[in-house]
Amino acid sequence: MWATYDISDASPLTFEDGSLVLHCDKSSNNLHNNILTESHKIDSSGMHNVSITANSPDCKNSIFSLVVYAYFKDSNDNLIEGPIELERFQFSQERSEIAHELEIPEHVKRLAFKIYLSRDYKSKVSIDQFMVENEQFSISMLDSEIYYGTGKIFNPMADLQTIEVGNLNNQSAAKGLLGRFIGVNGKKPIETSSVIKLSEFESFPEYFSSVKKIARKSAIYPARLAGRKGYFTSPFFQSCYLDDYLDINESSGTRQGKAMASSYLRTDSRWENYEIERTEDIIQLNKSRYPQNAEIFDNYKGEQDWGLHFGAFLPTEGHKQGEFQVNEKLVGYLYVRRFGNIAAYSYIIGHSEHLRNGIMYQMHFDMIEMIFNTDNEFFNGINFIFYSGHYQGESRGGIKTWGLRKWKEKLLFEPTNLQTGQINKDQCHISILVSLADSLNLEYEDEGDLMDVLISEKLIK
Repeated sequence: MWATYDISDASPLTFEDGSLVLHCDKSSNNLHNNILTESHKIDSSGMHNVSITANSPDCKNSIFSLVVYAYFKDSNDNLIEGPIELERFQFSQERSEIAHELEIPEHVKRLAFKIYLSRDYKSKVSIDQFMVENEQFSISMLDSEIYYGTGKIFNPMADLQTIEVGNLNNQSAAKGLLGRFIGVNGKKPIETSSVIKLSEFESFPEYFSSVKKIARKSAIYPARLAGRKGYFTSPFFQSCYLDDYLDINESSGTRQGKAMASSYLRTDSRWENYEIERTEDIIQLNKSRYPQNAEIFDNYKGEQDWGLHFGAFLPTEGHKQGEFQVNEKLVGYLYVRRFGNIAAYSYIIGHSEHLRNGIMYQMHFDMIEMIFNTDNEFFNGINFIFYSGHYQGESRGGIKTWGLRKWKEKLLFEPTNLQTGQINKDQCHISILVSLADSLNLEYEDEGDLMDVLISEKLIK
């Protein structure tokens, strides 16, 4: 159940003995209570009863009403129609079970609801049953997973994991994550992360087998299809494949329902007068400035502080990048940043003409296999794969489609609240501290004031 408000703005929710409980008595009353159900598959059309059983356990004589909206969706979670307001559910001591009719068209494949309860109601409400049914079909819309927010969604019941953030220099991948995705010194993060706990698997085959159990057709088959069609994966340097890289970015005007940011496009100033480099030249340069086996990294600051581009390629005889013939076409890329014991997916993007061939799954599996099977100081000790917020993704008509979330969960990303210990200010670049304070909306006037504020909040020492 998704409460489309921050937990501090309206009623906290709990799931108790199979019932969804709205703690209106503990609400700040800043916002009304708007709660969305998950989207559920529905194999039935025609007239249905939407039945809700609810009561106010601490106030027997109370009267309250729920306003309920239905959303009709197709098999891909695209919104077809909605919101459709049902007749109001008016509850009292004498009337705790109410059913209203809803006609579901034949072309509707998935169904979601929004429940609205006014902030003016001050007593606890328990929704014990929320069913959609007819003679041939019955489904409960209640779900025990509860999360809050709109853009930044937080699940207070998600697994809590303590991580190491490593060297906090001015280019650390932890910048922008501390505070928002990583709680510091006992404070909760603002947003729940999407994380694979690699330390739970002994080897890549064990991880792959675990994915296979839940997503053989939707994840394993596509990855194998990419291999059968000749795609392969490898680390690469962005500056050596910039033509293909920008082609990928511009192959679709939207990603996750949003327009591609201008910084990804050729028209952006960052790509003015770019020059293609040769892979061999960069490797030789990196060998002269980085430790042994670190020449594959685009960005290297330390054993636990590096960045790596990892790509999906298709053999293409005669294909060039700039003036250099490479005989392979970059069709997808993944950028991974390591900090501490985390490898973070900064972005993963595929060319729209190749997505149907399974390249995204192939890239992911091959990257995980590389982490497991590379026995050196750069890859050892990676216990977590992080990929932004678990509940991020496309919204259509105000309703989440959860396409990205579903992709992640097939690959065993789980909602996880990350935390780390108090930060040593003498081992942390000032830009990291500024980013931390800004993510928490802390007010300060100058650098000295910033330090005082962070110390008073017990975030640094």
